[in-house]
Amino acid sequence: ALALEIGSYVAPKYGIGDAQGYRREVWDSIFVPLRLRGVTSWSENEGWEHGGKSLLQYVYSSLDLRCTFSDAFADAVIEITTHPVFFHLIKSLTFITIIMAVSEVSARRKTELTPRGVPK
Repeated sequence: ALALEIGSYVAPKYGIGDAQGYRREVWDSIFVPLRLRGVTSWSENEGWEHGGKSLLQYVYSSLDLRCTFSDAFADAVIEITTHPVFFHLIKSLTFITIIMAVSEVSARRKTELTPRGVPK
């Protein structure tokens, strides 16, 4: 995110565009719309406004997590996990879990091991 913000200051100097347009395109490329029926229903009904529906109909249509192009559960899972925000969140959580597991396993292998520089 920091590199992209710096790019918004450098881009106008090279004739790529203005800073606001650059930021808007970066935002649109990072936060692409999810193609889930509940999300599209929410955005078509002006967000928190109900769009003339009853509250119960609105809640049921917002909780519909099927894809707009398929009824398969696997397609919905793929759509969510490949969204850039969720993908990076899953990737970072997986990475930190592996790091913590490896460090715990290696630290517990030798119980008499002390940290370097700390007397026993």
